Amino acid sequence: MIRTDKPKQPMQRNRVALFATLTILLALAVAYASGFLGPSSPTSGSSLELTRAGDDVVLADPPPLSGGDAAETRERLRLLDDFRTEYWARQDDRAYLVAYARRAAITKDLISAHAAYKGLVRLYPSDPAYQDLLGQIDVQLGLYSEAAELFRGLTRLRPENVNGYIGLAQALYGMGQRDETIKTLEEASRSLLPADAMGHLFIGREFEKLINYPSALAESERAWRAMPLDPVANVLYARILNKLRRISEAHILLEKVVAAHPDNVPARSTLAQVLDNPLNPRRNPALAEHHFLEVLKRARTNTEDARSLGLIYMAQGRYKQAAFIFTLMLASKPNSAAARLQLSKAYAKLGNSTLGKAQGAIAYRLIDRDTRENELGARRSEKPTGVPQRLALAQHYMDHRQYSLALPELQAAFALAPQSPEVRKLQKEFDLRVGVSLAPFAARVASGK
Repeated sequence: MIRTDKPKQPMQRNRVALFATLTILLALAVAYASGFLGPSSPTSGSSLELTRAGDDVVLADPPPLSGGDAAETRERLRLLDDFRTEYWARQDDRAYLVAYARRAAITKDLISAHAAYKGLVRLYPSDPAYQDLLGQIDVQLGLYSEAAELFRGLTRLRPENVNGYIGLAQALYGMGQRDETIKTLEEASRSLLPADAMGHLFIGREFEKLINYPSALAESERAWRAMPLDPVANVLYARILNKLRRISEAHILLEKVVAAHPDNVPARSTLAQVLDNPLNPRRNPALAEHHFLEVLKRARTNTEDARSLGLIYMAQGRYKQAAFIFTLMLASKPNSAAARLQLSKAYAKLGNSTLGKAQGAIAYRLIDRDTRENELGARRSEKPTGVPQRLALAQHYMDHRQYSLALPELQAAFALAPQSPEVRKLQKEFDLRVGVSLAPFAARVASGK
């Protein structure tokens, strides 16, 4: 339903959004309870009852756009107010610094986390755990040279431990040294103890990020052969097999994992993707739908799988089910351009041109936002230590009230150029908009006073 009410105040908009989300989740619960998303008849030759969305799913109104995450970001960052206040008097207190660092990492305040872990490394320079954690924060802040120095020290101190190599590889990649990144991961593989299956699994994940699938396959297979019953090892190995078009092997592995661990969401999700792969000789969209719905029963905020399922429905001409799923996706991610665009197409096919056009108009505004984000993100990736690039992306996020995304870019810019007037100006603007006071603490940390 399209409303033409007067613009609502922020608190009213929040209540409307909350009510819309609850309505959607209630519709989902009713759908399951009434059998609209219930078992269908077993497939031929199988005893498995498939979960399937019927034509009687109840469509709720699409939720309104989010008004931004300032309140959520403020609430999260204020959890550290007492820690920041006490920092200057308790820099030699191990228990305090550990608690501060952990809380800062959870709240995504990288400057606070960096200050706390740096204090722990100063107090306990021979403890590799604190060096590893400090190095990870360095990487997130774009302090790649500092991180690389820390992680090289860790590889010398503990050459059989994967953590130092993984951190060093990430730092080198941040500096644009892809060849050195690969060499570091290869050295890690040679240096691990023979029984360190988890170490090979971690290396496999890093190779996967680099889209180096042959090396990812070798590492994930080593982990899988050492832990053939471990669901994490199986899912990683199967995922790489699927990417290398060894689809049948991936399919068989994942079926076994899901049979043994029916509540394992990553296994079901990956199996659903394999089942819907056009190159799969055993492609089965009905079974893919079943597994995607089982995932959403267990993880309703899984927007990637919701999107994949919605696209299956669109391809099958089941537009009401598609509208239902894309509306569910918007309950978790109301500013998703992809969900709004597909929802507009679904409603157009259902004959509701008014709602379809309204959602399409929203979608195209969001697409413009996302296109600009991608442009600025590409520039930042080309020069991750560039302060202007970090500030431009942070400003974009702030302009669209995405403060949780703006914060790490802004803090990286500060870490790279703590005396920059442009950085400090944007810090103050962030504090003012969100209602926090991070800039004075960051400035004092930078001065060391």
